[in-house]
Amino acid sequence: MRFRYRQRRTFLRAIPIILCFFASASFAADISAERLKQLAAKAQTLFQKGRYKEAIPPARELLTLSEKVAGPEHPLVAQSLNNLALILQKDQQFTGARSLFERAVKIEETKLGPEHPSVARSLTNLAMLLQETKDYAAARPLLERALKINEAAFGVEHPSVAVSLTNLAELYRESGDYVAARPLLERALVIEEKSYGAEHLATAVTLTALGLLEKDTGNYKKAQDLQTRALQIRQTKLGPIHPDVAESYNNLASALYQSAKFAAAAPLFEQAIAIYEKAYGKSHPLVATGLNNLASLQYQIHDYAGAEKIYQRALAIDEKNYGPNHPIVATCLNNMALAIREGGAVARSRPLYERALKITEAAYGPNHPNVAIGLNNLASVYHQQGDLNAARPLFERSVRVMETALGKDHPNVATMLNQVALFLKDAKEFDASRQRYTRALAIEIKALAPGQKDTAVSLNNLATTMSGLAALLEDTEQYEAIVPLYEQAVSQVEASLGAKHPNLALNLKTLASFYASQGKVAEAVKTDEKALLIQETALPPQDPATVDTLQQLAALYEKQGRQDAAVQALARARGEAAK
Repeated sequence: MRFRYRQRRTFLRAIPIILCFFASASFAADISAERLKQLAAKAQTLFQKGRYKEAIPPARELLTLSEKVAGPEHPLVAQSLNNLALILQKDQQFTGARSLFERAVKIEETKLGPEHPSVARSLTNLAMLLQETKDYAAARPLLERALKINEAAFGVEHPSVAVSLTNLAELYRESGDYVAARPLLERALVIEEKSYGAEHLATAVTLTALGLLEKDTGNYKKAQDLQTRALQIRQTKLGPIHPDVAESYNNLASALYQSAKFAAAAPLFEQAIAIYEKAYGKSHPLVATGLNNLASLQYQIHDYAGAEKIYQRALAIDEKNYGPNHPIVATCLNNMALAIREGGAVARSRPLYERALKITEAAYGPNHPNVAIGLNNLASVYHQQGDLNAARPLFERSVRVMETALGKDHPNVATMLNQVALFLKDAKEFDASRQRYTRALAIEIKALAPGQKDTAVSLNNLATTMSGLAALLEDTEQYEAIVPLYEQAVSQVEASLGAKHPNLALNLKTLASFYASQGKVAEAVKTDEKALLIQETALPPQDPATVDTLQQLAALYEKQGRQDAAVQALARARGEAAK
């Protein structure tokens, strides 16, 4: 099978950004005080509605007046800097936001001292900006310093310390250092349960973070339990239609989604969208995020037309809020293009990929990982259309960009190499293809060594590499090596995605076909039956993949002389196709 590398917006998560948002200024009887309050209220209202571009002018004026009234180095100016920077960050204006956050830190260090809790808050805001731009190395020491400041100021068991622990753990989780993240979250949970009790909203935040960690490490059942507990706390404390409840619906749905429980996940995504629409209106960015999640689920169950329709609505919201040339718009374009492409309209997907790549390069420069993904996506379209000359330089550049951005041994480089190897196989350049697969395999094995990061990504890559090698060997008629490679691939896919994932069923079907080609009919039947059981659980009854498996089984039953079983399988296939 072919694992396609694509961008998808991540599911909503809780990040406790500690920022006193637009506190009213307490200047003497200055006439400007009332104007400051008005500007703060206007900026805050627009911010909460997701109208970030409109929130920037009042927040900028608020900063200018604060500087005029209090002086450019006053701590209240630092707060206004933080506020404006946060809005710019939401609008993806990262360079401008960073300079403001850095200035706020400098003011507070000078006026309040380097160990003041306000410094910790500004350090946290700056670190989270760096985290969002994937500069984990720069963000980490800032969050570590913020934690030390809060521990010194409040004591090691204070709730503020729990927030800092959760922030630092989230950084570790996002950068793939799951081992480092876990003890911090466990310590934060102990502090919050001791300070507030097991049913407090602060406890729900840390439960959410722990649930995301469990999901990322493949412990989907535990993730579901943690997100369910967080959801129950929020429903009890906030009521059934609060935005934080919607966030918990999204997080729980994400855990269900990852374990291929699509039927259970879909209504949760839909509930989250409904809550956000009621709270913020139908054009809020959080509504677009929820729509992206739901569309991704439709994609997974092969409802490509349904996914495209939902992506179109999300795209309209993103363009309205961010403009037509924003990185978030590029992500949505990539997602929609993939759904269109998988639905068979390859030519129609191409201009979307081209537009997404242009936006991404303009936003991030030529050597960003997202640019490598965009190059890969566009190259795959050319490849699928048979234009190998157009595809080749894009595939090759995608590898170079990813190596430059992340290093030659990063798992994402292996992902790019897999795609290049597949292209070279189809171009009949078998030796070159084998070399790319071999290099990808070496990266993945290294990444799966004990104590390494990105285990789930590497397992998925490894399965892709081995499946590609098997397909290559099939083309070169070296059949003696195919079945062992596919057996390893099935084992790795199951370890990565779980025993009930539709992608595992695809690999099982491939393995069954090779058993059949070697005359091992009994093993082929057993393997296809396992694939069918997965598909009947995870996919809609009318799904073409399920019908194909039933037809494949009917042929195998006939080879075994089991005519009744063959007739029953064909009847079921016809029934499924007719639904």
